[in-house]
Amino acid sequence: IVLGGKPGALIADINWGRLGGALPALRSAKFRGLAAKGGERDSGADDLDFVALAAQLSPEELLDLLLAQVSQVIGQILHMPAEKLNRDCSVFELGMDSLMGLELRLSIEQKFGVEISAMTLSQDVSVRRIAEMIQGRLTGAAPDTGIKRPMPCRNRRISCRVTPNRSIRT
Repeated sequence: IVLGGKPGALIADINWGRLGGALPALRSAKFRGLAAKGGERDSGADDLDFVALAAQLSPEELLDLLLAQVSQVIGQILHMPAEKLNRDCSVFELGMDSLMGLELRLSIEQKFGVEISAMTLSQDVSVRRIAEMIQGRLTGAAPDTGIKRPMPCRNRRISCRVTPNRSIRT
């Protein structure tokens, strides 16, 4: 069809839920109906109702849960284990670039149901700070417009610098 130069049509059975794993933009609100029409749903942590959990858990418990979930999302984007991430380091020091930042923004919207502006995420925030912003939006707290810069990680025992193969140097 493609190489023949003739007009045509292609009918394909596409698993939109599975494709969303490879293309995070498909998990955004704009395309969410595609997976729903196919009766497909991701299972696991994406099914958590974070607004309900925010009402049930103490602030410390909620922050711990959000830290774990945000670390997992960022770890997937950076292709590194979540437990290797220094949660107090800037996501840029961990190796995130602007395109990964867009993927993070879409993932946060899809997983937690809250929006964090691209401008906010581009201001050198830490994993912990992202979790705190999500917590504030889930609990209805007034949004914090001031971005707190993460402490420089080079003064800590564990460096956040990432080598090209994305392993952490200590």
